[in-house]
Amino acid sequence: MKLCIDPGHGGQDSGAVGFGTEEDDVALAVALMLKSAAERQGWAVKMTRVGEMYPTLQTRCAIANEWGADLFVSVHFDQLDNPAAHGCSVLYVSDKGRALAGHIYDRMQPLTPLPDRGLSRRPGLAVLNGTRMPAVIVEGGFISNSQEHALMVNPSWQALEAEAICRGICDHLGVAYRAAGPTPTPVPAPSRSHAVIVVHADAATADRLLAWANGGASLGPALWPLASASASVECRDAKARIADAAKAAAGALGRH
Repeated sequence: MKLCIDPGHGGQDSGAVGFGTEEDDVALAVALMLKSAAERQGWAVKMTRVGEMYPTLQTRCAIANEWGADLFVSVHFDQLDNPAAHGCSVLYVSDKGRALAGHIYDRMQPLTPLPDRGLSRRPGLAVLNGTRMPAVIVEGGFISNSQEHALMVNPSWQALEAEAICRGICDHLGVAYRAAGPTPTPVPAPSRSHAVIVVHADAATADRLLAWANGGASLGPALWPLASASASVECRDAKARIADAAKAAAGALGRH
């Protein structure tokens, strides 16, 4: 089986931007994890890009068509001006694409905590129209939503999305999924209160995180990667203290 993976955007086209994070970077991270999972299944994999480059939409289609790919999966993330917009979706145009989209979507829901947006037929999208094999675009949530952004920058969540896509492809093909190890535990969606803490972190929050890292307070381990991811972007007066706290918390994860 030959799978063409297309990390959306790239190079001069960053795609959507949210909270200082560019869509093309997250899409590439997930796509590379998907490549590893796909190769573990014994499939041949072709990437439309592997770094900071921008293949045109026509080039992406040509790569898949000329290689003779059996399936085409493009990885993207959504953005809207409304910060409350949320959820993952899978886009398709052909009937065969819809079948693939349905299998991937069914797998994404149990493995990720993102709310349901469903399948969407999108006949106006170039990579869906220009490819000659079943093709889908996976929209893995809204980079403009603070809660979903916190998940997207977490490598553990990125691995979950890559696994969900790969499992969905296996279901589509009617083959068993070959796992690398124990099935990852789904990453819980951060509560709104946690999102506010991360975005508006102050010295008191940093102290709480430090206390937890030192074993003197109860603070869920799901908070530390959010604080770590936000330390370089969102924090102001407590920026350095939160970064140090996150490093300490990393060493404490095994005890929580």
